[in-house]
Amino acid sequence: MPKKPLQYLMGHSDISVTMNTYTHLGLEDAENELRRLSEINSARVELDRLNGTGFSIESSVKFG
Repeated sequence: MPKKPLQYLMGHSDISVTMNTYTHLGLEDAENELRRLSEINSARVELDRLNGTGFSIESSVKFG
């Protein structure tokens, strides 16, 4: 459920009350976000490679 409708339904005047009451994160949530950030970075590196722009450590390091 989106945050603002939940805030309204619960009668909270401040979104922070809603978020602190109904939002719970765990290790799996953090791992998923780190994985998502890694995927975003990989996509950015690939776009830079295809466009011939930008500089990244991944594209400048040669292995083997």
